[in-house]
Amino acid sequence: MEFSRRDEEYFLPSNAAENPYLIYQPPSAYSLPSQMLVIGIVLTLCTVLLSHLCFTAQYHFPLSKLNYLLQTLAVVSLLTKVSAELALISNKLYETASIWPYMFEYSAIDVPPLNWDVWKTGAWLAMLAIVSAFVNVRVRPDLFLESLSKTLSQLTHIQFLTLLFPSELEQILIFTLLGPLAVVGAALTFCDLSSSEETIKTAESIKNVCNSTLTLLFTAGLIIWGGIINRRRAWRTDGGTAAFGVSAIALAVIGTSVNFLLIKEDEVPWLQSVEWAIVMWQSWLGFWWWVGAGMGIGEVEDRRARKSKKKRRRNKNRTVESEVESMFASNGSLSSARLRRRATTTANVPSRTNTLSDNSPETSSDTFLFRLSPSYLLNYVYNSLRRAHNAAARIQAREHKRKQEQNERRWGPGEFAMSSIHPSHQNSQISTTDDDTEALTPPKRSSGWFKWTERLRRRQTDEW
Repeated sequence: MEFSRRDEEYFLPSNAAENPYLIYQPPSAYSLPSQMLVIGIVLTLCTVLLSHLCFTAQYHFPLSKLNYLLQTLAVVSLLTKVSAELALISNKLYETASIWPYMFEYSAIDVPPLNWDVWKTGAWLAMLAIVSAFVNVRVRPDLFLESLSKTLSQLTHIQFLTLLFPSELEQILIFTLLGPLAVVGAALTFCDLSSSEETIKTAESIKNVCNSTLTLLFTAGLIIWGGIINRRRAWRTDGGTAAFGVSAIALAVIGTSVNFLLIKEDEVPWLQSVEWAIVMWQSWLGFWWWVGAGMGIGEVEDRRARKSKKKRRRNKNRTVESEVESMFASNGSLSSARLRRRATTTANVPSRTNTLSDNSPETSSDTFLFRLSPSYLLNYVYNSLRRAHNAAARIQAREHKRKQEQNERRWGPGEFAMSSIHPSHQNSQISTTDDDTEALTPPKRSSGWFKWTERLRRRQTDEW
């Protein structure tokens, strides 16, 4: 039996003002073409990044085994998740196009489908649990897996920050700042159990703010390391080091913008996959930026060069002073100069006694209040972080130096980093009298008397 239909039921007016159904049309971001396009882009990005990891495995794995394993597992898990989504959407489109009117839907397809049984949903959640251990995926049917995923999602980025800031004090600071944000973002997932729609939206907004703050701190860490700590070697043009740095920081800024966009548009189904594809590429580019800058060895070598330059300048000034003194001695003026020097030393004796007499309770209270001032505390924290970072960088440089002596030199995409870490013998002949040089060489056993005399000699040299 056929039903007769009028032409108005098949063809609606083309004028948008007279079309009553256009008010129900979802935005283009929630449409099926946008979903398929973004899934294809993310799939391509993951495939290319996985191929890069495979080709650079012989260089990446010896430099940092944990970083390579985390990056590989994260990319494989995200690739698996996106491939499964693409397969589900393709099957749904095939079923839809097999019946009348043989057309695709305009709105995006729900993944996973809402009509699945318990076994299919359990299998999907098991796969998402593996994916979410390394990539932050939003799984609404199972809140525990989502909470666990949000806690473990920042592993690759946090481990990469520990490479940039290797000291124990800096790592404690990193985990103190980033850990609570990750835990709060995971705990707020359980607010979806609430029956209040306002509570769910508020928790979702706070959770997105925590994730955005994490990415903002990651970006700030990259900028601080490349712009302040290791700026001389991080922006070299040889070997593509500067290109890796610019790309890593650009992706960090884009990823931060996407995270802030998630606060406003938290229901876009494909935006989370884009965010984590950006994070994966940022981690890979940032790692090779760190390698190209010298992996901490460059910082030590720069400090060695600066100290050797200061020492040469000091020796030059000493030679000039000795020549002047010899000239005065030849003219018979050395005795008068000695007398003036004695007069100045005797004049300084009362000042020392005055300083000793000034150690009153009022002075000690003023000193205590000065130490509580914000400027003093900031200066103290900065100097502590600087000393800890320099000491850890020396230890890290010594370890990488030992690894490089064990591994033979190869050709490939990582050779630009090896060339910067393996300097020629002509350029590596730098003064070896400072602390950074001692950190790069094996420690020598010496008696306490030798250490005391060496320390006294250095103190006298600095005073001179």
